[in-house]
Amino acid sequence: MHKRFIPMSLLAAGATVGGIAAAPPAHAQSDPLAICRASKAAWEAAMPAGDPSKIAALFTPDAVWVSPEGTFGGRQEITRYIETWLKPGAKIVTTPASGHQTGDVVLCSGESTFTAAPGSAGPAEVTDHWATALVKNGNSWVNAQLATIHPPMSPPPSQAQAH
Repeated sequence: MHKRFIPMSLLAAGATVGGIAAAPPAHAQSDPLAICRASKAAWEAAMPAGDPSKIAALFTPDAVWVSPEGTFGGRQEITRYIETWLKPGAKIVTTPASGHQTGDVVLCSGESTFTAAPGSAGPAEVTDHWATALVKNGNSWVNAQLATIHPPMSPPPSQAQAH
């Protein structure tokens, strides 16, 4: 039986600098929701390439990602987790719903819909809810903590038997 894990917190498309979400323009720096949107935009931009290191670069080296599949600590472990479900051609659409800022920390939450690459095992599309803590890294924002909630990622019995 094939399993594919799909964390839906993949923060969406936007400008990236070396894989890190660029800070929004100066006029938006005080708008936490704009910071959340820019971070999610970086996820959306990185996803189609299917390169786990591009997604992992959106995290601090000691970040923690909590998902239904487990808790993954550090960029290296997060990269290994992403490798279990990310394939070239996948995409994600995220909708940040809230953003709150305290100093150099922005708390974001929202919903994402992940569409698997054609031919991938498991569900073709999954929607999840996520919450993340972004921290300022120079002029950029990166994920220090991320939590995602989504349905089990095992394929339905009819698909599992076909593989």
